[in-house]
Amino acid sequence: MSVRSFLESRGISPAAADKLEIDKIDVDVIPEMSDEDLREYLPCKGDRVSLQAFARNKQTHLTETENKKLSLIERLRSRIVGTSKMKDVLDTDDEEMTDCKTTRILNHKSKKTRGKLPLFVNMTSTSKQATIASKDDRAIVVGFCIYNHSRRGGYHQVRAPMGGGIRHLRVKKGMKKMELLKTIRPVFFPDEKNMHGQVDEFSFDISTDVNGTQIIHYMESVEKIMKRMGLKHLRCYLLAKRLDDDSSDRDSVEDLPDVDLGNSGTRISSKGRALSDKEKQVPTGTDLGGLLLEDIAQSDVAVSGSVTKFLTTESEGSNEINLDTNELVLVGNAADMHIMPKGIDPEPGSLPVDISTPLVVEDFLARAANESGVIQFGPLSPHSGILDDTLPDLYDYLPAVKGIIVHRGLVCRDLIAFFSLEENVQSNHLTFEINMLKENGMPEVAEDSGGVMRDALTEFWETFYMQYTEGNSYKVPVLRHDMSQVEWKAVAAVIKMGFIQQEVYPIKLAPPFMQQAIFGAWNDSDLLESFLKYVSVMDKTVLETALKDFASVDEDDIYEVMEQYEAKKLVNADNVERIVREIAHKELVQKPMFVADCFYKLLSSTPLVREDMSALYSKLQPNPKKVLKCLKFPEQLSKEETLLSVHVKKLVREMDTEYLGLFLRFCTGSDVMVNKDIQIRFISSDGSDNVRCPSSHTCGCVLEIPRSYACDPYVSLKSEFLALLKNRYWQMDFV
Repeated sequence: MSVRSFLESRGISPAAADKLEIDKIDVDVIPEMSDEDLREYLPCKGDRVSLQAFARNKQTHLTETENKKLSLIERLRSRIVGTSKMKDVLDTDDEEMTDCKTTRILNHKSKKTRGKLPLFVNMTSTSKQATIASKDDRAIVVGFCIYNHSRRGGYHQVRAPMGGGIRHLRVKKGMKKMELLKTIRPVFFPDEKNMHGQVDEFSFDISTDVNGTQIIHYMESVEKIMKRMGLKHLRCYLLAKRLDDDSSDRDSVEDLPDVDLGNSGTRISSKGRALSDKEKQVPTGTDLGGLLLEDIAQSDVAVSGSVTKFLTTESEGSNEINLDTNELVLVGNAADMHIMPKGIDPEPGSLPVDISTPLVVEDFLARAANESGVIQFGPLSPHSGILDDTLPDLYDYLPAVKGIIVHRGLVCRDLIAFFSLEENVQSNHLTFEINMLKENGMPEVAEDSGGVMRDALTEFWETFYMQYTEGNSYKVPVLRHDMSQVEWKAVAAVIKMGFIQQEVYPIKLAPPFMQQAIFGAWNDSDLLESFLKYVSVMDKTVLETALKDFASVDEDDIYEVMEQYEAKKLVNADNVERIVREIAHKELVQKPMFVADCFYKLLSSTPLVREDMSALYSKLQPNPKKVLKCLKFPEQLSKEETLLSVHVKKLVREMDTEYLGLFLRFCTGSDVMVNKDIQIRFISSDGSDNVRCPSSHTCGCVLEIPRSYACDPYVSLKSEFLALLKNRYWQMDFV
């Protein structure tokens, strides 16, 4: 029955039905209309109520009919496609896919789609996985475990009534351990607390099993964990352990090896007692069998004596250093260590621990001269404070060494590619070494004791200034399509490495930009001066004249400069300084803000934040007076050596800024002032006088000058030395 027939059956005039049809009001619209809306068409209350009831019944009947059709079509499709394949299509692990499909099927209730086939999602297993992989986030399931030493396994899962339970979250697939901790912890510790205590009373970690034996590595992302474990959904557990719970420390002491105390014949067990005669059967001199530094940390032991050797592997017969792993294994001779758990008094007959003997440690890892792979340690006073708490603090003072392979002429490209890897950027305990290769791929004959690193950094910044920045004396980075956040962060990592290891800093980058990149704010007092060094020499002259005496500047010149930097206001004597400052802020801070933000994420946590930027730029900027102060001549000089020393000093006094930078790079590897003296040596020419040339050792900052120059006028030394510096192509061809 139609709406018109229903109205006629109630004795309503056809005019009301005509009006409803003109306004396109049918059974789909009537249930959505209010009583006030229907009053315009049907004056009687009873007619309006009965019409709405009729429309609802009609709609229900149509829905049931359509659902029967859809059900029949699904059964037919299942028989054609196959039950198993249909199950793969419908059984997706992505909730959004399921919701989307259900919605699209139910939407066929509308009048326009009635009678048509539903639009099913026809996906193969491969396309389904590709769709899920393209999403930026992942669904994870998180539980909460708390440490209890009285229970087997230590950790036990906390149920929902006790503040735990299972939580379902969606996180970024690239999220790593520390970010994951920050996301998960507030779920179980709202307002920084729960029924078990405050957040600051616990130490936290994340594991993929409930017992805490499969701890997530701090560099591993959510996506990598899922791939490694073959999971569709990551299930992990937030592990909480009270900071004052030392039960695990007591348990771990039992696992420590027994230690021999020198030649006294007495040995102390890990339990803090003297060994019995039977236990003394272990030969004196047996090493510690691969005791990890982490194990020493957990055992809460006091250490004295001398730690003689650290190796990076515990394989028998192997003494190679694996620089790709940052794991240090203590294998020193047992006779060289005295170990006793803190708080345990020695039993009668045991040898007391001597805490006055200095622990032999070195300030950084170094290869032994015989290349045996043994890491040597130098003396360290016990009063230095390093061992105030526990031995694990040694990690902060024992950085491992990692080599970086770069090609001469392509150092900028190679370093950006190296630090584009996240594990290299986040390696705070690594010391880097440069291995320089020639254009033919053969290594240069040089060992990096600092000079190769400084030379590589200088080449890096030379290329960077030319290809990635704009400006004159001061420069700022420019945006490039091939430089994303990862690449700009890699440049910041080069700044960090250079400053921490060699005190090399890019002084040509404008101070306001670097202040924004390091501190997150710029100093207004440096803005105008930096901008005048940023613009070209011609523009600088025009702007300086306009700032001093606007009436004397040529109008065409000042308007051309303003047009070049897209000034939006007409400049005059009253507003020239304000407009120039606004342009300076736009060019030095606003335009490179994306790069500054990328730098800030890394540089804000470096020693640069403690530096006075003005003092830093002034200290590193070379001038003849500073360079002359760095020159150190032998105390005893012959007559010809005295003459040559006068010539060298005169040459330095006559050098401009460009040649001073080249001279410093030739002698030290860096074109900025490094905190090193330049040692001058006078040598005899080997061979004909026609084959002579100054040479240098950048690692030791040594300049060697042949004595034969003393027989020639000063201009001979000057012309040949400046030609050598201007050549700019120097290879490390001897150690």
